[in-house]
Amino acid sequence: MNRPFNFDPSVFISKPYILCPQCSLQDFGVLSIQSDRYIRRCRRCHYTQTRSLPQLRKKVLYLDQFAISNLYKAASSDDPDGVWSNILDKLKRVIAMQLVVCPSSEFHQAESLVYRFYDDLRNFYESLSGGIRFRPSIHIHCEQLVLLLRDFLSVSPFSLPQLRQNRWAFESDPDVWVDRLIVGARVTYTDDAVEAVRAARERVHEDLLPTFRSWQLGAQSFAEVFEHEARGWVEAVIGGYLSYLERIDAISTGTSETPLNPYPNEAALIIKCLNNAASDSGIPGDQTLDRTLDFLRSEQVLRAPFLKIMALLFAGAARKAAAGQRRPPTRGFSTDVRMISTLLPCCDGILVDNECAALLREQPLVHEVDFGAKVFSLNARSDLVDWLDTVESSASAEHKAILNEVYGDRWH
Repeated sequence: MNRPFNFDPSVFISKPYILCPQCSLQDFGVLSIQSDRYIRRCRRCHYTQTRSLPQLRKKVLYLDQFAISNLYKAASSDDPDGVWSNILDKLKRVIAMQLVVCPSSEFHQAESLVYRFYDDLRNFYESLSGGIRFRPSIHIHCEQLVLLLRDFLSVSPFSLPQLRQNRWAFESDPDVWVDRLIVGARVTYTDDAVEAVRAARERVHEDLLPTFRSWQLGAQSFAEVFEHEARGWVEAVIGGYLSYLERIDAISTGTSETPLNPYPNEAALIIKCLNNAASDSGIPGDQTLDRTLDFLRSEQVLRAPFLKIMALLFAGAARKAAAGQRRPPTRGFSTDVRMISTLLPCCDGILVDNECAALLREQPLVHEVDFGAKVFSLNARSDLVDWLDTVESSASAEHKAILNEVYGDRWH
């Protein structure tokens, strides 16, 4: 026999409660918070009212995987010196004050996937993100390349400030008032998928070792390594695209003896994106590929922030190797380079490991990688604490009053 189910919608109404304009009872609570407004509803008479909220401009702080792991341990009471616990407390406070957002990314997902407690770690970094996530790196790269292509074609000038101002690097607007309830989807990965990620990371590291040994010989200058790495990426994209075309031709003609993947690789996606942008800029269809290739082989492409930072970091690592460094880069170095080169221009602050932070503090990287982002590291955690304190002190009395009105004492 089916039992009747009674649902009381007032369970979604929470404090702080104020006097209801309709029934004059102290039951006018918060029903939901929606980006730039929030809704109050009386849990007695159900009178409802929408109130607007002021525009936010949050600081974007990216936490590298090592930081996520240490903060997670601190949340689990595994922090002997209490330093990470202090950072976590301050971080939670400025997040609750709607002053800072710590977006998640594909790099968090890939690096957490091989962790024994993946679900717990993922839930932790997503709780800090407030549901805000960076778009996949290929989308960020394509956006930068398209802006530069339009400049190359004399359609519109490339401007670095728009990288941070337009917020296009995020899957959703980071400058929103966060609701109390965030709903996410869970993806389950097979053991084979996890092992594939682990094997790919190991393969990238093994591929870097011969390069590191060649760097130790000191045969190339900083500028030469920079040019080699940047142009190497360009030629890999062009080569990957041509390989994709050959694969499609083999599929269409039936000349392949083995099944082939018909989906475009990353290189093909980049070229297709640029071809479309060239077409939108008025280039005739039969000329778009030629103009795209002209752009990729030009000096203009080296202005792409992700490509410039990537090549600079590798050139910096090569210089250290030539100066006598005996230990190869860490296993996560290549991933960290891709992460930093992709996300740093979109951040106000970024917490990375000592290895990469040391490179970013050397010349010419200090001058060339100047996108206004503060670089924090394990060896300089006190700088992050000071930065968080400064951000918190920037909140006006009016902002704190709104926090009290919307969230009550939850942000304290």
